[in-house]
Amino acid sequence: MINPQVGKILDRSCQDCHSNRTVWPWYSHVAPASWVISKHVNEGRKMLDFSEWTNQSPAADERMLICDAVSDGRMPLPGYTVIHRNARLSKQDVELLCWWAAAPSTPTSMHAGKLTNNHK
Repeated sequence: MINPQVGKILDRSCQDCHSNRTVWPWYSHVAPASWVISKHVNEGRKMLDFSEWTNQSPAADERMLICDAVSDGRMPLPGYTVIHRNARLSKQDVELLCWWAAAPSTPTSMHAGKLTNNHK
């Protein structure tokens, strides 16, 4: 289940590297930064791609992968949060993501490009 709070956290802190909605800043077009950024985004999408969640609910192992990565500080990448300070996760953000990860699945949908819950 992706409730609105979880969707906002994932949009803010994860989507640039884990979806087809990457916002490419100007410096991502200048070598050698472009090489590093492109590599990180390609690896991020290969590991977990939110764009695939438009047609299916996230699997339990995908949700737990997120919880594990944010709990131990691997994600978002420290180098990313230096530049994108709004992507930093608070302790409450991590707790909410892990609560969501442990909850039973429900269908999800994309609405206006954002992760949302199907329930009204």
